[in-house]
Amino acid sequence: MEGVGFQMPVFQVYDLASMALAQVWKGTSTLPPKEEVVRHTDMHHKWMCELAKKGTVYPDVVQVPEWYQWVNDTAGTSVPNNSIISIQL
Repeated sequence: MEGVGFQMPVFQVYDLASMALAQVWKGTSTLPPKEEVVRHTDMHHKWMCELAKKGTVYPDVVQVPEWYQWVNDTAGTSVPNNSIISIQL
């Protein structure tokens, strides 16, 4: 996970990612189908290219709200559903 660009505390990112991965390995959660991963990757590349047209881009930046929802759902934390703070762009 080194070098991933998040606009949130890195230890929280690493902890959430580890919890999500543990749930996948445990069989409690699953990864999306390959087609969905490919579609999302294509959308991410398009987004990055649009950012690059505006200037210098850190190549490892991610779309935090989408990732944060996915990682919490996969980890089973329910944090976004029970939080008074909303992450939005």
